[in-house]
Amino acid sequence: MRLPVITLSLFAMSTLFVPPATAGDHLVEGTEDAQQNNVWKSNGSVSPPVAALGDPTNRLRIAVANGDTVTFRVTGARKHGVVFENAKKEIQNNVWSVKTTPNPLKDIDSTFKDFDPAQASTTGPVQSGDIIVITVSGLKPGDANGILFGCDPHSKKGNDQQHPKNRSMLGVIVLQGK
Repeated sequence: MRLPVITLSLFAMSTLFVPPATAGDHLVEGTEDAQQNNVWKSNGSVSPPVAALGDPTNRLRIAVANGDTVTFRVTGARKHGVVFENAKKEIQNNVWSVKTTPNPLKDIDSTFKDFDPAQASTTGPVQSGDIIVITVSGLKPGDANGILFGCDPHSKKGNDQQHPKNRSMLGVIVLQGK
């Protein structure tokens, strides 16, 4: 009589098990911190409250190897999208490519203050789930070669008159160990 119960329990447990991400898979979550500030979160780290556009320092760092995938996902209560500061030249130079996305990358509009419209692209915000999955393929060593990203809409414009390029929710994808 107990055998069917045990078999059912083992089956139920195996269907609920979600395998951990492999070393080549990285998750970046758009969410809120304990103070309800919008943040990127990955592997226990959180994006600093402020960083500067065009500068890889003081950002959430995602260390990857070429061939890895990076999934951007909304896990909080607010909408988030991804804006890649140098998407056009990075895609053209095979630094990364789009693996999947519910919304194709598009040009930014004039509401993206201090972004370069000739280079930046955005997914646009989504309410929940995956925003975009990219495959990193030709990233070169050094922070200066990193893939700079921010949030659409939370990185669009700054509030600091003295430092107009300062924004929240900025990150950089860099080659690990380099």
